[in-house]
This record gives sequence, structure tokens and C-alpha cells, in this order.
Amino acid sequence: MAHFRVCRINPCTCEVLRYAGATLIPLVVGPMEIGVGEWARVLFLKGDGWHALSDAIAQGVSFVVSMIVLRDNGISPEREGRIRRRGAFFNIVLLVGAASEVLCEAIWKFFGPTVHVEAEWAFGVAWAGLLGNIAQWWWLNKGHHSEKEEHTRETSLAHVISDLLMSIAVIVGTAFVWVAGVAHIDSVFSIGVTRIDPILSMGVALWMFVLSGKLTLEVVRS
Repeated sequence: MAHFRVCRINPCTCEVLRYAGATLIPLVVGPMEIGVGEWARVLFLKGDGWHALSDAIAQGVSFVVSMIVLRDNGISPEREGRIRRRGAFFNIVLLVGAASEVLCEAIWKFFGPTVHVEAEWAFGVAWAGLLGNIAQWWWLNKGHHSEKEEHTRETSLAHVISDLLMSIAVIVGTAFVWVAGVAHIDSVFSIGVTRIDPILSMGVALWMFVLSGKLTLEVVRS
């Protein structure tokens, strides 16, 4: 794969540039989702925003790992492996934490009261979040990749993909509420519609737990 145009090539700075860009995107999207989620009373959109910020932390960890490896140019394979494994484990812990937070909020919303929400605003901002996730995924696949970067990149992508799935869940859930227009009606149908996004979020959280276990096994076995 081609290098970034601004890459120094020797030593290669593609990895540093990749995680720097991937850190900035959720720092823009996350606060926007939290703010609109608070105003529109969409709990899941706020949760997606907080998850975006945890994603920014994960990308920041990968950025720090890439900087350490670049700074110690000529580092031994054993030392680089240890640094990358520690970074990967930290990102896995963050993924488990994000999954736990999503699951708890989903359960709370599923059993909580039905409230009126500004679904159209939440729907639009969720799309902005989804586009941000796609931009992250695209950016993380650009530039030159080394085989040694495998665990760093996999754990970073895991955060992006889980965040992307959460954005899709928000879009689906708010679309149902917006189209049905019944979020403020106390009825069985209304309750069913407004329970869609917590059900989807539970599924995303369980997938994140499974992925965390899979990544942990891969890092341990390496």
C-alpha cells in the first residue's frame, strides 16, 4: 500500500499520521452527539457520543504506541512486541468498558419511561456520526502498514466498527420513532417503537464483548 504523501518514508511515519487523524475525528463528532442527545432527550445518541470519545482515547493510545516505536527507531522486535501488546490490551479494556456502558444504558432505557424525543435532530446527527465512523475506517486503511502493526490496528478498528454499529442502531431507532411519530403517545405501539434502539444497542454491546474476547486471545497467542 502506498505511503501518505507527507510520510518521511525512512523512517516511515504513516502509522503516526494514521492514528493522529483517527484520533481527531471522534473528538469532533463525540461532543456534537452528546450535546444534541442531551437537548433532544435521546439517551442512546448521548451514549454513542461518549463511546466516540472512548474511541478517541483508543486511537490516542495507538498514536502514543506508534510514536514510541518511531522514536526508538531500530527498536528490538521483542521490545516493540511488548509495547504493542500493552497498547492492544489497554484498547481492549476500553472496548469492554464501552460495551458495559452501552449495555447498562440500554437496559435502563428499555425498562425506563417513554418520553418525547426530537427524533429528526437525533436522526441527522446520528448520520453525521456514521459518516465520521466511515471516515475513520477509511483513514485507518490508508498509508503503508507493517506486519508488526497488526494488533495495534486491529484493536483500533474494533473501536471504529463498534462505534459505526452503534450509529446505525441510533439511525434505525430514531427513524422508527420519527416516521411513526408516536414517541409521546402512551400506548403499547409507542412503547414497542421506542424500545427498538435499546434492543439494538444490547446486540451491539454483546458483539463488543465477544470481539474483545477474540482480540484478547489473539494478542495472548502472539
